[in-house]
Amino acid sequence: MQGIGQIFSGIGGVVFGDALEELFHRIAPGTSINMTKAQRNLRLSRSVGLLGGIVGVTLGCALGLVNLFFVDEYKASLLKLHALEEGQEFEFEVEVDNEVNPGYTTVIVRGPDVDGVLASITACIASCGCSVAELHAGYRKEGDLVISTGEESTAPVGENDAPHGTISASTAVESLTSLLHPPPPRVEDIFLIRDRSTQQALENEDLENLGQQILAAAKDPLNSHSLKSRLEELQFENDALAERVLLLERMLESRQIKVVRSVGRVDERD
Repeated sequence: MQGIGQIFSGIGGVVFGDALEELFHRIAPGTSINMTKAQRNLRLSRSVGLLGGIVGVTLGCALGLVNLFFVDEYKASLLKLHALEEGQEFEFEVEVDNEVNPGYTTVIVRGPDVDGVLASITACIASCGCSVAELHAGYRKEGDLVISTGEESTAPVGENDAPHGTISASTAVESLTSLLHPPPPRVEDIFLIRDRSTQQALENEDLENLGQQILAAAKDPLNSHSLKSRLEELQFENDALAERVLLLERMLESRQIKVVRSVGRVDERD
């Protein structure tokens, strides 16, 4: 019975921790708590206790390994990549320009640093029939995030400036907040792309559609990439099925027509 108690104790210790292990120590029959010192010192007791501990640990580890079979690591990685914080999908900006670099279409994507976005944008550009000539990916500085509203301040110079050697309370609070809660990193990816068929920049009427597709890929990188891949697979399967149907129609038509030629080369059709 001591071995059985050690087995339950080992399983409880590995799977549920010390609390349940202590519980099994107290309620399991034949554990060392209910034995006298002389009984615990017996060679048989020590051997059975050691064997029970080994069996318990082995079964506990086996249960842990079996649990790994029920964990979908692929889905977990997808969820991790797909995890966008609330509001982040509205922080992406896409700029498509044909003027900056002659002969190329310049695509600038600004937004939060989310795993999978760069790969999704690249796949989206390739699916649009374009090739990437150059790619510059990097982080943006916080000072570059200021958005101009087109309005200029009319206050006299020095009116809004703090006295020399002093810092306003709001500035101090903002500095402390930025130190305690730093803003998430933001990226700015610049693509120089060309149309694969013409080796030139895209037409002006195609820029808006390209920007919409890139923005959708940036907002939902995994779904956009997986849907495009699935669409290509379905298109390939559809083409294969169309060829097979055409072949079957030809075979069926050849079986429906019977031609018997005479010496005078007169055809009969049944």
